[in-house]
Amino acid sequence: MAATKTVKKTTNTNIKEKPERKVVVDFYEDIFTFRQMPASLAFIERLSEDLIKWATTNKNALKITQFTRDRGIHTKTFQRWANKYDVLGKARIVAKEAIGDRREIGAINNKYNTNMIISQMPKYDDTWMKLEEDRAELKARLHQKHDGDAKYTIVLDKYCEKENGKETDNMPS
Repeated sequence: MAATKTVKKTTNTNIKEKPERKVVVDFYEDIFTFRQMPASLAFIERLSEDLIKWATTNKNALKITQFTRDRGIHTKTFQRWANKYDVLGKARIVAKEAIGDRREIGAINNKYNTNMIISQMPKYDDTWMKLEEDRAELKARLHQKHDGDAKYTIVLDKYCEKENGKETDNMPS
């Protein structure tokens, strides 16, 4: 049998690791204290993670401005960061989709005002944006086809009142 040699690994405890420096990449004005606050890349990354967690788990999360306001960050600062730092830009997309889903399902279940939600959905969902673009294009073509003099026909179902359980021809007052 061949003899096996055991090698014991040792670590040099005299070598100290350099602590990770938090390099400040930007400053922002806290909207509550109006003080300039530093923002490191680690801060931006943590903000991205917090945004996704907040948007996907908080049932009251309906607008990203709720998130930024709670953290004292002005909306324009957040938008600038999302455009500048890819990690926050991607997190904003995921958050908008999660919030859009919540808003749409809330409208379907009559939890939220449907008209309000429908008018805002293109901001949260690319499918809704495409639908609005198609609708605008069709409207423009119809307008152009009729030289701006489009005629519409509106058909209403018969709407009657009931008197003593029987329908009448009277319109409701």
